[in-house]
Amino acid sequence: MIKLRCTERSGKSKERKIELEKMSYSRWIDSKFYTYWNSTKVYNKEDEIFICHTDIQRYYGFTYTECKKYIEDAVSVKGRINEIDDDTQAEELQRYMRQFVEDVDREYQPNQE
Repeated sequence: MIKLRCTERSGKSKERKIELEKMSYSRWIDSKFYTYWNSTKVYNKEDEIFICHTDIQRYYGFTYTECKKYIEDAVSVKGRINEIDDDTQAEELQRYMRQFVEDVDREYQPNQE
């Protein structure tokens, strides 16, 4: 379980407990990658971390800023993660990074009242 600070529609802030499994973007059951938003204490969205496991012991961490760069450049993604076998896998990982960037943007969006 992890704790997240959430803002309700009313603007009231509260804490929620969420299982890490619900935070993953992909799992090994149907992907080569296990990816998720790493729960760390940061204050800027640019410092949020996306984790990509290629096996149980090997993983790669990417900042929000790096993910934005890699979303646009499949060659760079393949260069950074040697376990990516082809363009299809690179595109798959880019989709997960895109989801992460969208989630971070939504989390850091100012309250809309």
